[in-house]
Amino acid sequence: MFGNRARALVVGVMLLSTVAIVGCSATLVPPDGLSDARVQSVELQRRVTELEGKSAELQAQLAAAQEQIARANAVGAVDREVAEATPRMVTLAFAGGSSEWTAVAADAGPSRHAIVRVAVEPRDGLGRVLQVAGRCEVTVAIVDPAGKVMELGHRSISPGELRASWRAAFMGTHYALEVPVLVPASAPPKVAWTVAVACTDGWTGQTFRTSGAVAAPRE
Repeated sequence: MFGNRARALVVGVMLLSTVAIVGCSATLVPPDGLSDARVQSVELQRRVTELEGKSAELQAQLAAAQEQIARANAVGAVDREVAEATPRMVTLAFAGGSSEWTAVAADAGPSRHAIVRVAVEPRDGLGRVLQVAGRCEVTVAIVDPAGKVMELGHRSISPGELRASWRAAFMGTHYALEVPVLVPASAPPKVAWTVAVACTDGWTGQTFRTSGAVAAPRE
């Protein structure tokens, strides 16, 4: 009987030793990658939660904008699908190409007066020309070979003037903008003029810009 008890005691000690060894080994062996996977999972979940929060915030902003439009128009809530389908200006471009940008000489002398005509197209997300209500700034300048900028003319166009400049005919659909310029005698000859246009959508407050070159008018 004593032998059986001794063997049982030895077996118990061996089991305890094994457990102790295994426990110590578990704390000394580096992570096997499973913990990294768990960390990545937690990080992904955090990002998903963050994106969901941003999405909810955008939805709230859209709802607030719809409410603001509804109050301004006093016609009730704006349908979400209607709001999403409403065309908005996303780009501004010159119509046709450089042939549409013309500079017309008005007189001659040491300082010459001229009129620069540009045709610009506000376009929506589908690339279609659309009417907008807002303000535009048009600047005409010369950049000489040395990089010096010489402004020739600038015009601020009001919402009413912008609306009046709308053209829709067989020649194309665009806004026809005119800017009077004064060319000083010191202006370098045979240097293309730079035309820069910036239009701000009066409803969204976003500003869109485009620029290009136009040949200086002949004497």
